[in-house]
Amino acid sequence: MARAADIDPAPVVVLQTLRLASVLILLPFAIYALAGWLVAQRTPVSLGQFDPLPLLVLAAAGLAGAWLFCILRVPNPNFLGPMAIAALLAVSGSGLMPYPPDILALAQILLGTWLGATFRRDFVASSLRLTLVNAASSVLLLALCPFSAVLIAMVTGVDWQIMVLGAAPAGVNEMALTAKFLGQNVVLITTFHLVRIFIFMPNIPWIVRLIVRYKNRKHPKEHRK
Repeated sequence: MARAADIDPAPVVVLQTLRLASVLILLPFAIYALAGWLVAQRTPVSLGQFDPLPLLVLAAAGLAGAWLFCILRVPNPNFLGPMAIAALLAVSGSGLMPYPPDILALAQILLGTWLGATFRRDFVASSLRLTLVNAASSVLLLALCPFSAVLIAMVTGVDWQIMVLGAAPAGVNEMALTAKFLGQNVVLITTFHLVRIFIFMPNIPWIVRLIVRYKNRKHPKEHRK
């Protein structure tokens, strides 16, 4: 989305990674401190009964969703398209077998190494101020989101831990894995994040355009340079 807006993606990746890391490190330990330490049930990862046909059909459905969202010009089609198609299939009762844990782990490794490879030494070495501002904003988000989640839990009667994980300012994949490790309702927490993603992502491009337009009007000389 940064590339589509003609914005250097490196600072975006660095700042999003720092925010994500802070959430994933601090939030689970905060929940442990408040609710007590959970003895997680850890089972070895295995493929189990491997049936390639449903996985191939699921992959084809994901490609079709990405292609459809590209035609519709939906932002981030390679992510939102497959997710929307898979969610619709699951809700309709025609959901296919999900990918085995091994494939999920490899996908996480691939995504993590790609994000890490986008870091640039010149930016990291000269962005102390931006990093500090990002750290402050991450701490502010990490305080406001759980606070709002607890208030909503008090009003609705939903378990506060579910609401805190559902409102956490982090990615849906990471929070789903965190919820699984903490023994929480993964489906419900994932649903919260999917709703948030489908609200924010389609609206981010026009918000960015408004900000860029405002900046260009305020600093026209810099824009001409």
